[in-house]
Amino acid sequence: MEARTHVPFGAACGLGYAWLSSLHGLDAAVVGAVSALASTTPDVCATGWWRSLDRWLPDEWLGWGGPLQHRGLTHWWAIPAAGWFLALPQATGYAHLLLAAVLIGIASHLVGDAVFGKGGYGRGPGVPLAPWSHHVGLALDCGGATERWLIRPLLLVGLVPAAYVVIFGGSL
Repeated sequence: MEARTHVPFGAACGLGYAWLSSLHGLDAAVVGAVSALASTTPDVCATGWWRSLDRWLPDEWLGWGGPLQHRGLTHWWAIPAAGWFLALPQATGYAHLLLAAVLIGIASHLVGDAVFGKGGYGRGPGVPLAPWSHHVGLALDCGGATERWLIRPLLLVGLVPAAYVVIFGGSL
């Protein structure tokens, strides 16, 4: 999934969590915004400094291209799951709300890449089941017609009324 789709999908997931948690007003808006921002964090593996780190660390002997490849360790489902089950119960107040929003944004990224992420570069489609191997996903074309002309417009059009309902507690 492209960043242009990750961000509204992260916002939609954050607003969904806010709605399910009966949050309204500023709290709901913050959860939606932070989830949107956090939705691109797993792609730190595509940045220049991460790629440099990957070149310097001899990780290829670990198999499947090593943990620092794109859709490797940073896209492993256990990272947000560990945060949700280990760190989130320890957080209180606004820290709890912000951490939940970050974890939702990260999880939304992984779901998006599981749907829109073809294989290649020595790995299968989607996201890894193990820390950086055994990828699973639907393998739809990232940035392809389905994402670009169906999913992204639906997200963008749907976010406005969803944000209104969740943030202002209204109904349509």
